[in-house]
Amino acid sequence: AATAVAFFAVQPLPAGADPTFKAYALDDVANPRYFFVCRSAVECTSYDSGAPVTFGTRTEKTKVRVNGVVSAEVARLEYHSAPGGAPRVIPLLSPYPGPRVFSFRSATMVHGRLVAYDAGGHPIVTFDDELAAAFAR
Repeated sequence: AATAVAFFAVQPLPAGADPTFKAYALDDVANPRYFFVCRSAVECTSYDSGAPVTFGTRTEKTKVRVNGVVSAEVARLEYHSAPGGAPRVIPLLSPYPGPRVFSFRSATMVHGRLVAYDAGGHPIVTFDDELAAAFAR
């Protein structure tokens, strides 16, 4: 019985089963806990690396937060919390002139994958190792 419990304990949660997942909305932008990489038009423009997606992470006791900016070529941003799980759409917000921002949290990034898509629905860039590294900190 202990072996069976141990086996299931190390398996990733299905994407819809992450009880701590939350994608933040425009009403949340004023909260520095959720939006921490940049907090104004000037800061977000300075933070923008020119890549399709530039982000930072913060690890807390029970979750990891991801916050960043996306370039104009990004039409959709999705997060997969487990292999084979349904994606979660991350809202792309425009609280200031300049790059759009996003923020979300998840219980773990060990199996996470963040994918940016262009207007035609084609993947532009995928992050997985970078998310797993954030959880390992």
